[in-house]
Amino acid sequence: MTRSKKTALALGGNIGNSVQHFREVLTNLTENGFTIDKTSSIYTTPAVNCETGANDFYNCVIIGYWKYSSLKLLELC
Repeated sequence: MTRSKKTALALGGNIGNSVQHFREVLTNLTENGFTIDKTSSIYTTPAVNCETGANDFYNCVIIGYWKYSSLKLLELC
């Protein structure tokens, strides 16, 4: 049996409803075997060196456990 490894994921986005996208990612991850241990708050940072009028970025970090390949994890995000 493959053992789960402690895993950190950083999520970020500035297109569409980023907070809703984060919720969907968390749901998708947990439904597919990711065990969430901790989540950070969601932080907003200004868009720097982006096109004029770019939306602020939303960012958060998730710490949890994953026992499958890193590529499979990436596909879920």
